[in-house]
Amino acid sequence: MDNMFRRIAVLLFLFIVTIGLVGCNTQEENKEESSQDQNSSAEVEEQEDGSQEESKLETEYPLTVTDATGTEVTFDSEPTKLVSLIPSDTEILFALGAGDEVLAVDDNSNYPEETADLPKLGSTYSGLNEEELIALQPDVVFINTQLQPEVAAQLRAKDIKVFGSNPQSIEEIMEAITRTGTILNNQEEAKAVTDQMNEDLQYVKDKLANVEPKKVYAEYSAGWSFGSGEFANDLINLAGGENIFADQESWFEVNPEEVIKRNPEVILYTSGEEGAGQENKEQILSRDGWDVIDAVKNERVVGVNSTKASRVGPRITESLIEIFEAIHPKLAE
Repeated sequence: MDNMFRRIAVLLFLFIVTIGLVGCNTQEENKEESSQDQNSSAEVEEQEDGSQEESKLETEYPLTVTDATGTEVTFDSEPTKLVSLIPSDTEILFALGAGDEVLAVDDNSNYPEETADLPKLGSTYSGLNEEELIALQPDVVFINTQLQPEVAAQLRAKDIKVFGSNPQSIEEIMEAITRTGTILNNQEEAKAVTDQMNEDLQYVKDKLANVEPKKVYAEYSAGWSFGSGEFANDLINLAGGENIFADQESWFEVNPEEVIKRNPEVILYTSGEEGAGQENKEQILSRDGWDVIDAVKNERVVGVNSTKASRVGPRITESLIEIFEAIHPKLAE
């Protein structure tokens, strides 16, 4: 009997020890699994951080790009000494956060406000101060190739690096902004600008879905208008309008009787950067015989910011919205 009890006691002891060892092993396994889970989480976080870093848009130099003249321009390193000789490119540089790197601009660059403190180098029409420009030793000079082809040739002959653009549509403006962002290694900023422009463009498109265009007469200079082939004509179309002189080409002097005959529903005139130009509106309203025009009778004579509308820069979609609201005020409510 005693032997039996002793055997039972030994078996119980071994059972308890076994259970304890299993428990210990289980705890160790749990610790190991927990540690592995933490390590896995840390690795995932590191991978996510790494992917974020990898996704950041960075320009690799040397960089060779082709400008609107077909000229290849090579940048050995990030350009930080910038000059703009066209207002639209000045606005692009500031919109991309490169304003502090702009050394000088042309006389007509007046936006944003910070341009007032920059040295002015003249203009294409009044003449450029090449001596002062050369003294600045810029890394690159931005121009418009359609308006300033001779400027590009003159500066390149003096070994000054020039990059020219000539966008003809909103899409091409956004491409120019993206390209400039790549040149300056400001790709993230360029993407933010073009994302907003795309959002503006989509807003107008959505508002105009299944909407009939209104007949528009646009007078961006007293007594002068434009036909097809002009960027301003494209803006009117995108904004839900139909230029009454779309059958004409380029800019031309308007026959007042022809405006009466074509009877626009909306008349647009330039109001300048500050929104002034009330005298322009009064002149239009007081023209002989124009009181029979629907736009005059219904008080649909509206001023638009001529600076925004005429510059192929980042504010062009703001101008599009402004023109859309002028043509379709009820849709904009």
